[in-house]
Amino acid sequence: MKLSKILQYSDDNLAKHLDDELLAKIGNDVVKGYEDDLESRREWEEKNAEALKLAMQVVEKKTFPWPGAANIKYPLVLTSCVQFNARAYPALVPSTRVVDMRVRPDAPTEVTQIASHVSNILNWEILTSGEWEDGQDLLLMMLPLIGTVFKKTYYDPEKGRNCSVPLHPSNFVVDYWARSLDGCERKTHVQYKLPNEIEEKKRLDWYLDIDLSPSHVNATEVEKVGDDARGFQRPAEAGTHRILEQCCWLDLDEDGYKEPYVVTVDHASGRVLRLTDNFKQLTLIYMGSRITVAPEEYVDEYDSFKVGKITENNYYTKYGFIRSADGGFYDVGLGTLLGPINRSVDSILNQLVDAGTLSNAQGGLLSRNIRTRSGAINVAPGRWVRTEASGEELRNGVFPWPVKEPSLVLFQLLGLLMEAGQKIGSVSDTMMGQNPGQNQAATTTMTVLEQGLQVFSAIYKRVYRAMTDEFRKWYELNQTYGEDPEAYQLPSELLIPTADPSSVAQSQKMLKAEALKAAVMQAPHLYGFEGQVLAEKRYLEALGETNADELLANAQEPQNPEAMAAQAEAEQKQAEFQHRVQMDTMKEQREQERTKSTIMKDMATVKTKIQNASLAQEKQAWQQVYDQMQVELDLMRVTNERITGMARASNNSSDSKAA
Repeated sequence: MKLSKILQYSDDNLAKHLDDELLAKIGNDVVKGYEDDLESRREWEEKNAEALKLAMQVVEKKTFPWPGAANIKYPLVLTSCVQFNARAYPALVPSTRVVDMRVRPDAPTEVTQIASHVSNILNWEILTSGEWEDGQDLLLMMLPLIGTVFKKTYYDPEKGRNCSVPLHPSNFVVDYWARSLDGCERKTHVQYKLPNEIEEKKRLDWYLDIDLSPSHVNATEVEKVGDDARGFQRPAEAGTHRILEQCCWLDLDEDGYKEPYVVTVDHASGRVLRLTDNFKQLTLIYMGSRITVAPEEYVDEYDSFKVGKITENNYYTKYGFIRSADGGFYDVGLGTLLGPINRSVDSILNQLVDAGTLSNAQGGLLSRNIRTRSGAINVAPGRWVRTEASGEELRNGVFPWPVKEPSLVLFQLLGLLMEAGQKIGSVSDTMMGQNPGQNQAATTTMTVLEQGLQVFSAIYKRVYRAMTDEFRKWYELNQTYGEDPEAYQLPSELLIPTADPSSVAQSQKMLKAEALKAAVMQAPHLYGFEGQVLAEKRYLEALGETNADELLANAQEPQNPEAMAAQAEAEQKQAEFQHRVQMDTMKEQREQERTKSTIMKDMATVKTKIQNASLAQEKQAWQQVYDQMQVELDLMRVTNERITGMARASNNSSDSKAA
């Protein structure tokens, strides 16, 4: 099948257009790949099953050293996981904003507004439903125990919105030696569906309409541990199917280069139910030039191009705890690290309790000469048993078991192991909120807390990076399925979580916020007014205030008292100068008015004389006098305009200095 034909069926089930022989081969390859990947991580899975037993306090029956012997399970692993969740959840998932789009400080106003708008939309989508936050809480509880948890971020057409749900490693399988999620050969999401769900998918034309034989789904090791912890075994649902949704690479166009697809297969029968392309971007080569396009572009012309590379959509995000020392894909958790110590602690505790039981209950051998009433003799306070033996016979005929009291060496070893486990899990008394003592300084306590939290700094950064990848997948889904895809013009690389992985404890956040605020107050000229507002906002957020923006909405720039006094003095001098200019202007205007009035009067007289003059020579003389007066009047008008302009300029200068 040609690539252009494959892309024309991108919104349909490609399995409808493939022959049965090819579908059977694809189904067998998917099942075999899944089982090979499952086998590659078997040892890792078995270790986590044992760790889950410790965390869930699974009590197994004991017959050694005798039936009913001590069977204590010390919650060292569980306490460590709870402590990690209690610290990481509020630190990495703020209550108001979990994601932000950061742009350059010198970015245009339009870009800044778009980034702010998109950030508000994403925070509303992620936090409003509560589904994401609940899933993240669950993830941060599973992660320290198992070491690796996955999240699937996808668009759900039935709900009409994006979803991001945590996946337990038992339901998501990758080869143990895979380099990364982007570089692995296949990724398999294991789903369990009832016959009615399968029928529903068929009727919606999502699955092929084929008959699947009933299958019995056996519980995994992890599910068995859960059943043991609850004390009962769940009955297997009749006809439950294990469905494999695998992202893999197939060469359907037979050009020697495999393309990414998503294949849905029934595990028991190997029948393909659905097959769709998983193309994200295509790099095409035409006449030596490379172009990168979306799958829906140039569909009709793909046969004229040479495909250089195809990038797949990756809907999965890996959350890791501590990287494996052997370089494997799956990280390790506290269940693996603390499992041997926890089992040793349980063993020593049980030995100490059993030794104490033997020492307290006692017992031994009785000589045949000791005659007692039939039946067992039970020891009870204030109770005496009558016997026919004499005291001498009792001293010589009663032989107690040679039982020692609980060993002090074992008790010291128990303390050593528990201390080692607490160091690994960071569950010391101080880290759990207990008072370290009245003689310890507060600064020393803060230093101890900081050093204790340093153990998990790298883990918080890994979780932070994983959250960044998850949010960017959410953003890219909105570019395709969002209500306003044009609003998502900025690149997804600008999106980052608002959490600070370097400050996990509330006390750390407060110390950093107070130090920043003090630095800004000492050198306000270095930070400016906006820097002062930002420092105050971070201080309020460290206090737990959720309405910091509203509180600082009417912030006004403070003024220096010396500068205010100098400005007041300058304003007073300016006002006095302005008053003098106004008075001089008014005086000058009055003088000009009087002169003008006199000139006008004289001009009227001259004009009358000119009119009454009989001689032409006299008329010409008076005409010259009139013209001279007209020139003087124009000169006075120009002078008056200049004085008025000076006064206006003085007023403008005073207003600008006051501002």
